[in-house]
Amino acid sequence: MPLTAIPGFCAGSYNSRARGVSACRTVNMRVELNEDPNAKSPATMYPVSGKKLFTPLGGTGVVGSWSNRYRTFWVIANGDGTGNVYEVFEDGTSKLYGQVAVGGNPATMRANGSQLLICSAGKVYIATGTSIYQPIVNYTSGVANVNGNTVTWVAGTLGDPSMFTEAQPGDLLLLPPSGTIPTSAAPYLYTVASVAADGMSLTLVENAGVLNNYAYQLGAGPTSLLAGAMVEYIDGYFIVNVPNTITYRISHLFDGSTWDALDSQSKSGSVDNIAAILSFSGYLALIGDTNSIEIWGDSGNAQFPFARVSGQSLNVGADAAWSVQKLTTGAVIWLVNSQNGGRQIVQSLGGAPQRISNHAMEYAMKGYPVTDDAISSTYIEDGHEFYRIDFPTANRSWEWDNTSSLWVELGVETEQDEVYGCDSGRYRVHVTWPSGTAMDLVGDFQSGNLYQVDSSFLDDDGTEIPVMRIAPHINSGLERMTMAEFALDCELGTIDPSLLGLDGKLLIPLVSLFYSDDGARTWTNAGAASLGRAGEYQGTYITDAEQFDPTPSSQTNPQVFEPLPRWNAMGSAWVSKTFKIKSTAKMLRAVYNGLAAAA
Repeated sequence: MPLTAIPGFCAGSYNSRARGVSACRTVNMRVELNEDPNAKSPATMYPVSGKKLFTPLGGTGVVGSWSNRYRTFWVIANGDGTGNVYEVFEDGTSKLYGQVAVGGNPATMRANGSQLLICSAGKVYIATGTSIYQPIVNYTSGVANVNGNTVTWVAGTLGDPSMFTEAQPGDLLLLPPSGTIPTSAAPYLYTVASVAADGMSLTLVENAGVLNNYAYQLGAGPTSLLAGAMVEYIDGYFIVNVPNTITYRISHLFDGSTWDALDSQSKSGSVDNIAAILSFSGYLALIGDTNSIEIWGDSGNAQFPFARVSGQSLNVGADAAWSVQKLTTGAVIWLVNSQNGGRQIVQSLGGAPQRISNHAMEYAMKGYPVTDDAISSTYIEDGHEFYRIDFPTANRSWEWDNTSSLWVELGVETEQDEVYGCDSGRYRVHVTWPSGTAMDLVGDFQSGNLYQVDSSFLDDDGTEIPVMRIAPHINSGLERMTMAEFALDCELGTIDPSLLGLDGKLLIPLVSLFYSDDGARTWTNAGAASLGRAGEYQGTYITDAEQFDPTPSSQTNPQVFEPLPRWNAMGSAWVSKTFKIKSTAKMLRAVYNGLAAAA
């Protein structure tokens, strides 16, 4: 019988709990639905993009990133509860801005043009370009002279003739760094030891150096240190959500160094805490950790600019705060949490959330020991917009294509057969350098390395990227079926001719075939086939006696021409036959279809 295309051979992962119904898996390959109505096949599978080292920043792992059009910043964990904040430049060099605390969650960053605000480990930091310090929530501010431990009031901004009247021992005095502050005044944050009876001066626990006519901020006690789980930026305001509360705070307009105690509001529709905040389409989403989402907008009110938008709320929350992302379409995607239970990934375009995960993926997530640590990102490659979600504890990575609505698996091979651990790259950014060169960068969560990501890279900085596809079952109609032949219709002859194998010989690209007669529960190895040497676009020559010899002799090893990688005589089965292909991305560049013929 002639070879016939297997329907749905190029598709996403759907590994059902009933494997005899569907055991489909796509690992480290993406599915592109062909827009040409005359295309050879309805879809093509391409390998995920490879990586190339851009710059090593040291440390134990990347925990956060941010970029605008021309600049990019990174937080790199040091392994001791601290992290270094770097700006990275086009030539791979970097500038160390300072240190922040790091914990088990990602660091988030936003900028207003002159300041970078960082939320990490529940703490908030402001980077000015020359220093990093922690802001306070202040109840008063003014101008003072500082002489060692003594601070004398000069003038105030709140109209109070004695700015220290309300100060108490234990309050925090912040001397925000400026171009004139001496280095001896670092770290800029001091504790009040006592207040003079006249209310015009106070004494500090530490020596703050000498400052004349210097602006200060005063906060009520140690709890006035600004706390934040995430940061967003809308209409000139930095916004942070206070960890494990229903409260969020806003900064002064265009000034992330100043936060007034009264500039805060609370989520009002439900008592669940704010898990995440997100700026989208000019609005602020307050996403609860259990069962609520509220939308707030800039009302222009002089007292507090943000107000809840009436009628804009949802009765679901986020199971994982850092799963929340937005697409260029304006849609918001997250791992949902609801009082009804279950784990789903949904998206919303302002209305009711629409489920985008499938039953097979949801069943897989049900088995993960932890999901609230999920970390996500969005990015665009070759016209496809992707949403990626990593489950660090479960050690799994998934990617969803907004164009095809298909899920695939990402990752590295583990010691367990067909189990793939988290892909190493997280915290992805896109930057267009001042030279005009555009680049996608990703950080390694296991090291301080930054990598450039591009579809032209064929491996993971020298490490092969495994790809796998388990195709849909070919059903026998409950009759015995003998499979005579399988062929893989794919791109041939594109391997780099300069690549060498481990034995030093020219590398011959291979793809391995496995087949199953019991619903993809056990597999038989059908062997490897060549994908063709460089230039063998119309087929591949293999040798009969010494298969894949890079320099065959026509006298001793007669060559056999194969127009496609193909395998023969794969036995019979009663219920179904299932095929699996495995290879490496630098060898398998595109798959058009799988073809089978019954005897």
